[in-house]
Amino acid sequence: MLRNYIVTALRNLKRNKLYALLNVFGLALGIGCAIVIYKVINYENSFDRHHSKFDNIYRVVRVQQKPEGIKYDGAAPHPLGNALREEYPSIEKVAIVNYQPDMQITIEDDAGNKQMYREETGVTFAQEEIFEILDFEWIAGDPTTVIRNPREAVLSTEWANKFFGLSEETAHMAVGKTVTVQNNLPLKIVGVYKSFPETTDMAFRMVATYESLAEIDFYFYEGKAWHSISSTTNCMVLLNAETHPADLERQFPDFIEKYSGDRESNVLSMQMQPLSDLHFSQNFDNWGERSANKELLLALAIIGLVLILAAAINFINLATAQAVKRSKEIGIRKVMGGYRTQLIVQFLSETFIITLLAVIVSLGVAELLMINLVDVLTYRLHLNLLDDISFSFFLIAITFFVALLSGLYPAFLLSRMDAVSAIKSKINSFKSTGGFSLRRTLVIIQFGISQLLIVCTLIVGSQMEYFSSKELGFEHDAILITYLPDNELQTLDRLRENLIRHSQIENVSFNLSAPTGQSVSTSNFNYVPANIETDPDGNFKLVDEHYIDLYGLNVIAGRKLMKTDTSGVLVNEEIVKMMGVGSPEAAVGEELRCGYGGYKGLQIVGVVENFHSRSLANSMEYVVLMKMPQLFYEAGIQLNISEANFESIKEAREIVQKEWEASFPNFVFESEFLDEQLEERYENEASVSQLLQIFSLIAIFIGCLGLYGLITFLANQKNKEIGVRKVLGATVGNILAIFSKELLLLMVVAFVIAAPISYLAMNNWLQEFEYHITIGVDIFLLAIVVSLVIAIATMGYRSVKAATANPAESLKDE
Repeated sequence: MLRNYIVTALRNLKRNKLYALLNVFGLALGIGCAIVIYKVINYENSFDRHHSKFDNIYRVVRVQQKPEGIKYDGAAPHPLGNALREEYPSIEKVAIVNYQPDMQITIEDDAGNKQMYREETGVTFAQEEIFEILDFEWIAGDPTTVIRNPREAVLSTEWANKFFGLSEETAHMAVGKTVTVQNNLPLKIVGVYKSFPETTDMAFRMVATYESLAEIDFYFYEGKAWHSISSTTNCMVLLNAETHPADLERQFPDFIEKYSGDRESNVLSMQMQPLSDLHFSQNFDNWGERSANKELLLALAIIGLVLILAAAINFINLATAQAVKRSKEIGIRKVMGGYRTQLIVQFLSETFIITLLAVIVSLGVAELLMINLVDVLTYRLHLNLLDDISFSFFLIAITFFVALLSGLYPAFLLSRMDAVSAIKSKINSFKSTGGFSLRRTLVIIQFGISQLLIVCTLIVGSQMEYFSSKELGFEHDAILITYLPDNELQTLDRLRENLIRHSQIENVSFNLSAPTGQSVSTSNFNYVPANIETDPDGNFKLVDEHYIDLYGLNVIAGRKLMKTDTSGVLVNEEIVKMMGVGSPEAAVGEELRCGYGGYKGLQIVGVVENFHSRSLANSMEYVVLMKMPQLFYEAGIQLNISEANFESIKEAREIVQKEWEASFPNFVFESEFLDEQLEERYENEASVSQLLQIFSLIAIFIGCLGLYGLITFLANQKNKEIGVRKVLGATVGNILAIFSKELLLLMVVAFVIAAPISYLAMNNWLQEFEYHITIGVDIFLLAIVVSLVIAIATMGYRSVKAATANPAESLKDE
């Protein structure tokens, strides 16, 4: 019997090739997207799960109550680890880890030849207990004794290959070799471990003795300073199985009071962040190379379900559109004694075969999508059918889920047809039994899905356009950013003179960061006459006297900084508001106090107009511009390019590189345009926009297939009506109006449902940004127009074919 069902199903599909092809392709698109989304979610949730003690590993983070709101901070003071180790025996292991960005590695061979590398990530300084918290797979070296002595380090197999050309089999030969960090810290390699998988937020490619950090970090202070806190320093702990993190958190207030004083304990708390949450850090900074957003992953999961639903609706529409062709077959089967259960199994067998074919095709669709989404996702996904058991179960589950979702309704609908009516092809009975009304509901859902995704795509695209066009309050065109390995004043002055003498260089400024770059954030920021308890965070921009001109900041009161300034500072308008002095002019000459008991007697010499020192997701900060040459680690170089073409930019960049390398011959030159840095701030939003565009196009295409099914159904249902109308003189336009009326009604209903849902969802998303667009009526009008154009183009061929058919063919038999 089962063999008969399968053979009959295959014959029917072969007989209706177009119907089978549309169903297979429609389901394959929906399932293919679902596979990609499953892979994305599975990938993002797999970070650091290779560590055997994953569930018991935590990061100690800080939460501060500030006047402007809550400040979340993953950074830890250097002595925190030792203090926790002494105070809490329930903490099994604790290690302070410092993850240094932008480090130079120098390798010298036996002949004295040097090879230099600039590494954005990977250089790590850690206390030795990190090897007992995390899992390191050792190739060489004794994990119980490595990095116990000064100037020692262990190396990953990745860097053993990169620096010394050693394969994983020969990586042990790196032991005994030396690498030099920042040209002044030689590290002896005493161990080699297998590189962590790419799904890690702790890409430790080299781990050095923690105390060695003192030789490259001026603010290390022997690891004993509680006030010296850097975002690159984290505290990792391993709890024993009996200890609950909440129990520790309840004891932390006393701990903070003991080590930081009463004042800190009133505004500061510490929390235990599980390792499982580290990759999804939104409030706390993530020292990993990138982080993920749980809300975005949830949205992707919903989109995946929506696309599966759209594909299933498409299948139902096409299946019921075939009802007229199948009606005589059903009637004859019933007359010959066929049971309804047998018919249901027959139709479900056909659905299962189509779904199985669709799943096979969907693997190709998914692979094609994953190849083309590398730039969007920033990583490459793979199907791994044989290696990933969970994915195999997912495919099996989705096959049965889609087969049942798509096939149950058509199977029950077709199997309950009256035998006589079926033989006469009278499928109007569907309407009285609710078939056609449900069909309309399904089409409305499908139209609604397409329109919802179109609206969301348009809104995200508009917000991205807003990001790129919004005035930031400073110049950012043709400004090249490079780092400074040495901030000795004579060297910097000579570099500036050498650069300025070239006509391609307009201006040069040495500073700690660009207007939106990373800067110094300090507490206890006060206007002297104000209450000392008021301590909002201030964003300190450490700049030279050329900074204002290079970045085009607008001084609205007072003067710019001068070369001789030592205590003079510029502030932005937000600080003037905080001071409550009434006007920018009134702020000039006033005094500020800021820093951790630090800077005093900072006199305001000027006020600059507000500029966006952070991304547009954030509100305006309190910004202070002051001179501190010993912390100049970045150069902004404004290019004078009459024609912004590739050759002129390349020539100017080569000039900068030549002069830079003449000043710093022992370092690797790297540069980036400020515009590129600004774009990187919105990488997540850009990825969301591109993903929405892709899934919207796929949803629209699936919707077009469903619309084709609707028009086919209507043409079959109204076949004789159209013939009678044509005999009585109806024109092609009159016949097309029959289809258009039905289509427009369903689209309007779908739009009425989709519009408020999309508005609420996207308005909630926009609230994440302090500066954002306002959702206008024009976006919804454009969405409905796009939907109509696509629908009319889709229905054109099938409806015109029905309208121009010979009426004699439809009226010749009853």
